[in-house]
Amino acid sequence: MKDTNTRMPRLDRLPLGRKPRLLFIAYDFPPINSIGCVRAYNIAKWLTRKGWEVTVVTPFESAWRQGSSADDLHDNLSRQGIRCMRTEHFWRSLLPLPSERRNFSWALGGVSRRVAGFLGIEREAGWLQEAERACTGLMPDDVDIVLASGPPFGAFDVARRVAARIGRPFIMDYRDLWTGNPHAKRPLSQPKIEIEREILSAAAAATGVSPSLGQSLREQFGVFGQFHVISNGFDPEEMAVVPKFEFGHPAIVYAGVFYPPKRTADPLMAALALLEERDKGQTPWAFHYYGYQGDYVLETAAAHGVASRVINHGRVPRSEALSAVRGASAAVVISSVFETASLQDRGIVTGKVFEAIGLGTPLLVIAPEGSDLEGVLSVTGLGKRFAGPDIEGMERYLRDVLRGRTAADSRPDSYSWDCIVEELDRVLREAARGA
Repeated sequence: MKDTNTRMPRLDRLPLGRKPRLLFIAYDFPPINSIGCVRAYNIAKWLTRKGWEVTVVTPFESAWRQGSSADDLHDNLSRQGIRCMRTEHFWRSLLPLPSERRNFSWALGGVSRRVAGFLGIEREAGWLQEAERACTGLMPDDVDIVLASGPPFGAFDVARRVAARIGRPFIMDYRDLWTGNPHAKRPLSQPKIEIEREILSAAAAATGVSPSLGQSLREQFGVFGQFHVISNGFDPEEMAVVPKFEFGHPAIVYAGVFYPPKRTADPLMAALALLEERDKGQTPWAFHYYGYQGDYVLETAAAHGVASRVINHGRVPRSEALSAVRGASAAVVISSVFETASLQDRGIVTGKVFEAIGLGTPLLVIAPEGSDLEGVLSVTGLGKRFAGPDIEGMERYLRDVLRGRTAADSRPDSYSWDCIVEELDRVLREAARGA
């Protein structure tokens, strides 16, 4: 990556009393109910606390087809000092929907989704052009630096073009890998890889959620020195007010999605079956699933003989899922059920793990050896990692947790956003100064 700051006023020479100004291109942002939204919102919130003027380019609330109150949303963002440039979002037929919300018009869009997938067109393409159009009125004095969050990875190209037009630098924030993504259904074409290389070469810096993600970029593109780990984390103010859900029995909670064959429920259900066998009814535990794949979870549980222990809650608001995690005896996070994995797989550090850390809930993490998640657990002291085949180890850990025999030495502060933002603030300021 190279410096593109030649036409910029230095941040250490800003007009007296003027805050540095960040243009943040973020598709995932409230009110969407996604873990990517959590990262983007906390970046915006905590950078305002560090003295930045943050303007977020993101879709109108109607794009998400959600019933949350727009007035409440706007009031909250205003209280945080976050400005938004809301945009249109076309081609919504490309977006996925839960099965219970699919209708005739969604079915008619199936051809479009298949064609887009075959051509490697991101499902958010209809927003990307609108995001760039929304920025056409910006002038150089309106922005000091541009930050884009991906996926969608087309946001990186939007950031590059907007930054070039106004003579400002831009930074790429990777939540996941782009052309090296281990969950991709098909390898991306060489032209796509060259597009990523070109954008990286123009960026002032790149940030990402894990060390292995950064190492993967270095190995693929020769990026050295300008990658910075900005971990996912938890908002201490949000966690402090999450109520504890009273299950009335020891509860094991999984909130999120599965991505077979790498992220499956099989090892967990096998461990629960072994727990059922060895516990012999001494503990009235239950497994609670929060998400849209309830049928899959029940089918897998039935195959292992523990369907009677499973309670499906379906898709719920984020607040309800957090309350469940706080009330749980253990929370489960899965990155990959394979015992060994590539560098790219080891770099997957889902934001769900930090919610449990912030709530003080013991974690059972299924991840390959050498996973960056293992490093997170070693820092916080809150939970254990198991390889997918280690059914015995998972069962012993769950049995101890359910009986209150795991005295965790929890040290979560390193992954609190009020700490994480210190590094992000430094990276942004140095990039804007041309350091």
